Amino acid sequence: MSPLHSCSICSATFAEGEGLTLDVSSTGSSRRIGGYCRVRCRDAARALLALGALEVGASPERQAQRDQVAQALLVKWRRGEGPDPAAVLAAAQRALPAG
Repeated sequence: MSPLHSCSICSATFAEGEGLTLDVSSTGSSRRIGGYCRVRCRDAARALLALGALEVGASPERQAQRDQVAQALLVKWRRGEGPDPAAVLAAAQRALPAG
């Protein structure tokens, strides 16, 4: 029997080889983070990463507000509620500076 893993967003379990992963790159290297049971959960992780990239260099108060929004979204997504993670990801990507 394959070992079971827990989804990094909703905590559902899935067998080895059945889950989705997320590859992120930074400073020329790539690493795999998390394991996700479905596309919605992987999109949620991608949206949270994109939100984290917003307002880099903003005031600590503004960054704290962004972190509160991200935390509230995570709580809702873990309950299967809230906005579509793909829509949040798309909005965050549009808000990122080009480059």
